[in-house]
Formats: sequence, C-alpha cells, structure tokens
Amino acid sequence: MINAIKEWSLHLAGIIIFGSVCEMILPSGSLKKYVNIVLGIILILAMTQPLSRLLGFNTSEIVDEIDRHNAYVSHSQMDDIQKEQIINLYCKNLNVDIEKTIQNVNENHNIKVNTEVEQDNIESFGEISCINIEAEITDDEEKEEILKIIRERYGVDKKKVRFK
Repeated sequence: MINAIKEWSLHLAGIIIFGSVCEMILPSGSLKKYVNIVLGIILILAMTQPLSRLLGFNTSEIVDEIDRHNAYVSHSQMDDIQKEQIINLYCKNLNVDIEKTIQNVNENHNIKVNTEVEQDNIESFGEISCINIEAEITDDEEKEEILKIIRERYGVDKKKVRFK
C-alpha cells in the first residue's frame, strides 16, 4: 500500500515537472492555452487514477490517447509557426541585401525595401513575387540600372518591382 502511494505521488510529481517544463519552453499564444488544458486533464486523470482502479476504470488508455492527440496537434502547429518564422527571416534578409545593392547604385540613404515571396505553390516556394522599393529615385536611368541589377542578381522580372 505504501509503495502504491509512493509510486502514485512520483507519477504526479513527474507530470507536474513535465508541465512546468512545457510552460517554460512554449511561447505565449494560443498553443500554450491548449497545452495547459491537456496537461491539466492529464493531471486530473493521474490524481483520480487510484480511485478509478478501485471502481474498475482504466484511465491509462484515455491518457495515452490524449497524449497521442496532443503530440500530433503540437507537431502540426509548430511546423506552421516554424514555416512562418523562416519566411519572415528570409524576407528580412532579402530586404537588407536588396537595400545594400541599391545603395551601391544610389547613394540615397532613405531606401526601404519590402519583398514578398511565394508561399502557396510548392514548385515556386520561396521565389520573389514582388519587390516594393521606397526611395527618392527620380532618374529613369537610375531606376533601369537598379532593375537590371535586381534581374541579374535575384532573377526577378522588372514587372515585379515597384518604386514608390
């Protein structure tokens, strides 16, 4: 009897420690709420496990099913978050690189570039779909030179580049 209580308390402590680690690791947001709910349900089931054993219920199957579902949901949501973060970093690096390239042609220091990349089509994923350049460039020859450099360096057609 004492061993069963000891085992039960260690089991609860393990779940609480696991929940605390998950709480610290996960970023705040909607994912964290769902993980907290699932961990709460698992903790409640673990706390009531001795009572359910006396009554003949098998909670371990329920806990296993919840764990499997939770792992699948967490994995798919993390994939989406990572994909979004990678795309944002890629666009940010492209913006900085294009700004430096334009500054080599034009000494104008008020240049801001915003790129958009293909995200939906698997075959063209990551390709630049649009470049918006905010700069005080009035000379058409200078614009053509910038368009030529962008086409050569990034493979972007001049129709996809907009000056503002």
